[in-house]
Amino acid sequence: MAKRSRKSRKSTTRTSSRPVQSVAKPAASRTQVTVDFAKEYFYVYDDMRTMLILTVLMALVMFGLSFVL
Repeated sequence: MAKRSRKSRKSTTRTSSRPVQSVAKPAASRTQVTVDFAKEYFYVYDDMRTMLILTVLMALVMFGLSFVL
């Protein structure tokens, strides 16, 4: 076993004498923002279709290679 040190450990937490102030806005002053996801993320559909095609193609290649190798 390692020898224990007699040094006292210093506390890493510091106390503050200032009161904590809330920075959140009240719920009544927030405005509702509507987002049209079809316009914002129009490219996602094409990317998902491309990934689906690649996944099916790779699965078919692996299936075919299972008979060859």
